[in-house]
Amino acid sequence: MINKKEVVPPKHKPPTDGPESKNRLKRKLQTVEAELAYKATQFDFPPFKELIYPEVKKVLKKLKEDNYLTACCSSSRPEYIQKALKDCGIDDYIDEVLSGHDFLRSKPDPEIYLTAMKKLGLSNSECMVVEDSPYGIQAGKNAGMIVSCRKDHIFGLDQSCADFAFDDLNGLYDLLNQRS
Repeated sequence: MINKKEVVPPKHKPPTDGPESKNRLKRKLQTVEAELAYKATQFDFPPFKELIYPEVKKVLKKLKEDNYLTACCSSSRPEYIQKALKDCGIDDYIDEVLSGHDFLRSKPDPEIYLTAMKKLGLSNSECMVVEDSPYGIQAGKNAGMIVSCRKDHIFGLDQSCADFAFDDLNGLYDLLNQRS
């Protein structure tokens, strides 16, 4: 039960309309937007070095030594991609990095692969997509490129549309050497 003597009205009640109220609300909204923007950039990254397949760095190094051009075309945020490449020590082996966040449509739309192809100065017949996800595989096919994948034994992904599938990425390097 509330005693009337305990309820003390505020000395100054902020205006609920007018320019002063609108400015106060605008400042509050700007503060909340700034806090949300900051929080959106603060997220934990997984332990990339523990997640990368053991042969990836070796295969990328050999591809670079043999003058193959490479692009990383990921649906992830740009800062996420850059951190993953750097943490795994493979950023120096990648010629172009593209994020799906820079495109209107995501995979299976081929736009990200077609853009990478243009940036590398290649035609689709000179490109091979290496993917893992069904949407990525379909995006590569939609771009008119040969698509390969490292076989998924964990998540049960449907990779049946890929032209080639390897138990590890050394198979990719072997295939490229056979085709050249």
